[in-house]
Amino acid sequence: MVAAMEKLKASFGVGYVALAAEAGVGYRRLMRWRRRIGKGEPPLKVPGPKKIVPFDLRQLHQDIDRLHHGRKRSHGSTALHRAHSNSLSRREIDALVRMARKHHNGHRAAVCHRVRWHVPNLAWALDGSEYRSRFVTGKLHMQNLQDLCSRYKFVPLATDYPPCGEEVSGYLADQFNRFAPLLFCKRDNGGNLNHLAVDALFEEALSSSRSTRRWRPLPTMARSSMHRVR
Repeated sequence: MVAAMEKLKASFGVGYVALAAEAGVGYRRLMRWRRRIGKGEPPLKVPGPKKIVPFDLRQLHQDIDRLHHGRKRSHGSTALHRAHSNSLSRREIDALVRMARKHHNGHRAAVCHRVRWHVPNLAWALDGSEYRSRFVTGKLHMQNLQDLCSRYKFVPLATDYPPCGEEVSGYLADQFNRFAPLLFCKRDNGGNLNHLAVDALFEEALSSSRSTRRWRPLPTMARSSMHRVR
């Protein structure tokens, strides 16, 4: 960049102030770069105190590999900073940890298997959520139900209080009567979703689905996705 600006200044006589403003670089920063280049120094310098203690690159990579890498953070990086603080800056260690975490997450995603349902009305997902609404006092509790193939979202069970297991079971029974008993339902560990009434309903629905399967396609969204490969 500095060489290009020098060439423009020599060819068209444009001042450094105008060139820096056009390039989106501060004038003082540009002059600082020019002085460093004139002294034979690199134009950019890493901020912070310089590290003079040598380090073992192999040991550093082993320490990074022993970290517990999550999707966005790596547990144990603070202790890693303290162990190598005399040799590398925090910025340099973080860059190496990010590279290792990206590689680890990429490998983990490559070996994972994703289940894809090709026919609607076979597998549903049930999940409870809550949020504040201006229409009710306090929180609104939602029991969301979705078909895993067509992504069709059923009308949720909405209450201004946490629904009990019997209410969730009654809500699911209405959906079974309207469409058909399913073969698989994904749910979390909520107490009202793992209730005895819900378990009994699922056992009855599973036995009914295996014996006499009543085929009733879901509404328009599911019908249009019936022959779509997902």
